[in-house]
Amino acid sequence: MELDDLKGLINQKLMEGSPNITENNFTDLLKGKASSVISKIKKSLWFEIACCALVVPLFIGIALFSSHSSLKIYFGLFGAIFIPFTLIFFYLLKKINEFDQSVLPIKENLQQLIKMLEDFTRRYFQFNMALLPICFLVALFLGYNEKEPIAVLDNIFD
Repeated sequence: MELDDLKGLINQKLMEGSPNITENNFTDLLKGKASSVISKIKKSLWFEIACCALVVPLFIGIALFSSHSSLKIYFGLFGAIFIPFTLIFFYLLKKINEFDQSVLPIKENLQQLIKMLEDFTRRYFQFNMALLPICFLVALFLGYNEKEPIAVLDNIFD
């Protein structure tokens, strides 16, 4: 069998096995509830919001009730930083809900979905890459300047 024959056979098999999907069916697939991209982003955002809702009071509680100044500063700073990020997550969720409710032609819908995914991943990556060195440097500085050992942290490594 030559390469052209194989190519023709594969194309024929692909044409026979492909279902006829209309534009409305494709739009329904994009906005479906079970496994659409938008529903996965919504679930991810709700998870992030829930984590922030748990972490912010925990961090602020540690900052208020800790007897060590370095822990107060560290957890108070990052507890305060996560408050605006929680608001940003709500903004992203609102934006995604607006997109989910919009009725656009399929091509524009896909273009907006791709743009939204690119923006979401870019901002998420930028947030993480900006926060990592800040966390590390603040922890290093505060740990270096701590006058007395912290028994709870020392017990973790024993």
